[in-house]
Amino acid sequence: MEKKLQSYLDEAFTPYGNAAGVKEIKQELLANLQEKFADLTTDGKSNDEAYAMTVESLGDVAEIMEHIPRNQTEHKKPFKPNLSGTGLKGADLSGTIVRDLDVKGSDLRGVNFSGADLSNTRLVGCDLTNVKFDGANLAGAEIKGCAMHGVTMAGANLTDTVFTGSDLDGISFEGMTLHGTEFKASSIRNTIFNGAVLDEVTLHYTDAKKANFSGATMDKITFALLQSMRATLDNVTIK
Repeated sequence: MEKKLQSYLDEAFTPYGNAAGVKEIKQELLANLQEKFADLTTDGKSNDEAYAMTVESLGDVAEIMEHIPRNQTEHKKPFKPNLSGTGLKGADLSGTIVRDLDVKGSDLRGVNFSGADLSNTRLVGCDLTNVKFDGANLAGAEIKGCAMHGVTMAGANLTDTVFTGSDLDGISFEGMTLHGTEFKASSIRNTIFNGAVLDEVTLHYTDAKKANFSGATMDKITFALLQSMRATLDNVTIK
């Protein structure tokens, strides 16, 4: 069971790499989790029940990391968690602060980034299938060459976000405000912009003819650009 708990901790702390204090806190947590597991099995819980209750007791890793003291006298480069090449399928990273990352080739299927701060982050060649970005801060971020089937972005901040070479087919931006958002060589077939506000949005080498802009509000330049692309602009408001 020690190896199983160690494996769980390793995965939970993956976003923090070798940051100061991580090794020590994981050792302390492992001892605490082993003790809790032993107590639960002593109380009559099965191994599976005890394991589930033990890992649940760990709580939010992000909150734990916030309380790790940093040595202010050390002159180290600011810590940035490294997610490149990792497999974090199904991980819950909601509410975390992981800005300014450069993530390449990672399996992030089903990851929950709801409410996370991903500003100025680059996601390149990642599998984002069924990822939740609801309420996340993606300002200044770039999503390039990523699989995005089933992605949700309700309430996300997409100011100056750049989508490059990505498949946005069927993704909904309904009711959202897109300011300075760029779509470059990306598919937006059946992408939903119903009721969205499009301000200084640009589309380069992107086919917008089958996107749904019904009820959207947009500036004159964006409207003219979409009109030249033969997009259906019924019931659109020009501001």
